[in-house]
Amino acid sequence: MPRIAFVCLVSLACASRALAADPPQPLRVFFTTAPPPAPAADPKAHAKQLEKDRDALWSQYDAFFKEMKKKHGKDLAKWSAEAKDENQLVYEKYVMKAMEYLLFTIKPKDLEDSIRDIKNSVVGKGLAGVKENIVIAESAADAHLVLEAVGRYGASKLVVGPKHFVFRFGVGGKLKPEALTAIPRDWPRPTWWADEQCSQYHYYRPDEPYIVFKAIDDQRWRDVMNTTSACINNLIQEHGANILAMGS
Repeated sequence: MPRIAFVCLVSLACASRALAADPPQPLRVFFTTAPPPAPAADPKAHAKQLEKDRDALWSQYDAFFKEMKKKHGKDLAKWSAEAKDENQLVYEKYVMKAMEYLLFTIKPKDLEDSIRDIKNSVVGKGLAGVKENIVIAESAADAHLVLEAVGRYGASKLVVGPKHFVFRFGVGGKLKPEALTAIPRDWPRPTWWADEQCSQYHYYRPDEPYIVFKAIDDQRWRDVMNTTSACINNLIQEHGANILAMGS
């Protein structure tokens, strides 16, 4: 799976940083697995078709991006907001298909194990420190935010090497969907290649009201999930007040 990610667009989401000045307060987060895909009559053939479709969308995007660089220059940071968004929309078509492939091919137990490890990290089990900005919610209805595990891939758990965890981030019953506009599109930082420990791959949009993140670590899978919980903890610390202000 290609590992490229892109710089933030200047938007209302970025401007929302100044909306709230209240000190950080913990938010309730519900951790769960993404809804399973519909079964296929021939799972192997279906997985192969998803892989083919994913790779085709990547090729389409790659060609599109090259044309955009010819038109707007090699430095993406200097592109107009309109050009960046046009580019991102094409990229997100690939992201959606890649997520569909990941969710169809992953073992459900791997996602369940990921959620268990994230929750253990939140409460500080093992060597993980307590994530003080997160309160684990028992249901989506009782949560401000919802994390759905979509897929994971990379080096074997017995090998030191990049391990990737993809998750979808939405709102729970305590907030309106537009609360996610409080999360800047360049958070946690602009990045070209997804070797950052936490990166955005799909921006919040009214017709697709969620954000897709990917977390990376090169040690054990539980370390990847600790990176994930730390990502969410930092997100709430930095933008939780604005999330509440935008979503109330």
